[in-house]
Amino acid sequence: MYKTKSNYQVIELAQMALVTSLYIVVTLLLNPISYGAIQLRISEMFTLLVVFDKKYIWSITMGVVISNLYSPLGVIDAFVGGGSSFFALALTFMITASIKRLIIKLIVASFIVSLTMFTVAAELKWVLGFPFLETYLFVGIGELFTMLLGTIIILAINSKVDLKRILSKK
Repeated sequence: MYKTKSNYQVIELAQMALVTSLYIVVTLLLNPISYGAIQLRISEMFTLLVVFDKKYIWSITMGVVISNLYSPLGVIDAFVGGGSSFFALALTFMITASIKRLIIKLIVASFIVSLTMFTVAAELKWVLGFPFLETYLFVGIGELFTMLLGTIIILAINSKVDLKRILSKK
């Protein structure tokens, strides 16, 4: 197959669609632990892909928006979660872009995304009246756990295959 610009665009679109779909499927399959004040959203591991290519900002954001439509808070959660994810992913990409070592990129990304969980805590306080600090603590710890687990998995996979080559256009 010849490597033309349109071939690369099709490949990138397919990669983005696959990541969006995987995010949605994993979130919905693990529905009981994916939503609420105490959550362990395993699909959040996919947010780490943004350290490989900025195109994943869009695919993960779409995955969050669609997944959150199925949450108990529905449309509100889709807007808040989608906006929060876009912000966290864009910030993560900008901050980690100049970091060379993959392990450092992933750890920094894990902390950035976990710290932005204040938006989820604020949403749960605003809509359901949950206490902000406790909710932020629980959601943030769950997020950090998931992200660090994702870091371990990505590093293990990357030791066998070059994820940068597979996941990015470079």
